[in-house]
Amino acid sequence: MEAAAKRNGLTIDPGRIKRAIAQAARPVANFSPAEVGRGVIDAAAAWRALAGQGAASTYRLQTYNLEYGSGGGFLGREFLPGRVAFTVENQSGRPISLKWQASQPWAVPRPATSIVAPGRARRIEVTFDPATEPGLYTAILTGSVVGSTAPVAEALITVMVPVRLNEDGRCVVGGNLGPAQYRRYFVRVPAGAEKLTAGLSVPRSAGQSLGRARIHLIDPGGGEARVTDYAGLGPADTAVGDEVRTFVDDPKPGTWEVVVYSSATLSLYSRQQSDYQLQLEIEPGQTMADTGAVTRKWLCGAVPPDRRSRFLNMSIRNRENHKPAAGMFAVNGFLFEAMDGRVKVPVSVGEKGLQFTLVPFS
Repeated sequence: MEAAAKRNGLTIDPGRIKRAIAQAARPVANFSPAEVGRGVIDAAAAWRALAGQGAASTYRLQTYNLEYGSGGGFLGREFLPGRVAFTVENQSGRPISLKWQASQPWAVPRPATSIVAPGRARRIEVTFDPATEPGLYTAILTGSVVGSTAPVAEALITVMVPVRLNEDGRCVVGGNLGPAQYRRYFVRVPAGAEKLTAGLSVPRSAGQSLGRARIHLIDPGGGEARVTDYAGLGPADTAVGDEVRTFVDDPKPGTWEVVVYSSATLSLYSRQQSDYQLQLEIEPGQTMADTGAVTRKWLCGAVPPDRRSRFLNMSIRNRENHKPAAGMFAVNGFLFEAMDGRVKVPVSVGEKGLQFTLVPFS
């Protein structure tokens, strides 16, 4: 592409080539951009994208992550995002008008367009509509010059929605997977938990196992803590049960990942998919972490929403000096950024009114 660009008189740089390849890549079915990037490279489409680009990008898009600090993308792992601010910096010598959009409807950038003066920065707030189903969600926030479709600023947004445990700390989920396919489940382990247990069973029909699958257990740091044998089908000379289980004593607090993997050798057993049921359980310890104490530093107030509004305007101030709070706060498990002591929170009013648990992070 570099040689072709030079022959055609195009002024390029590595950043422009990278953007063209990413813009033209074809998505991979059953995988998100967080897992496989933008997808399969399409050289012809990438060349067309490169030839259609304008000047080299001089715009920097940044946000804040609790675990990793400032960066070019957002990862919602320990808390689901409610509203998160991105900052776009114009490093060129002229003002620019940018149009903002997200690749998924659950992420909504505001304002839809912004004018950024040369050498200055502007905020873009992304409001998230909390997903109801557990899983991995990925969206791409893009900014393009008004009148153009080629993005000049991009950020990857990844949100992990954990499974919902019942009052006994258990949950059961099921599904099916094709050969060499996997499904990721996320479970939040509180501080002080005594044990995390994962069990996988493959059902039978007419005496025949309906698949072959196993568990991979990933700790909050991304390391593989456990991997089980297969459950279900197996070689004739191998003893394979219908169920496998694994556990971790004193698990690290945080978001654990449980991966169900379906064997690539299903065709050897005349199967096209693996049916499975996954059981997860967290056993509480003698004492659980009490996050309530840290909230005593803050004074919180709110203006009740009317029936037409889905948002509650909260005020957060330091109890000692009454100064407005600034930084990241988790409100009922969703992450928000407080500015001048104000947070706008989506709510639903129930019979018992509105109840909030506030956890500061900065």
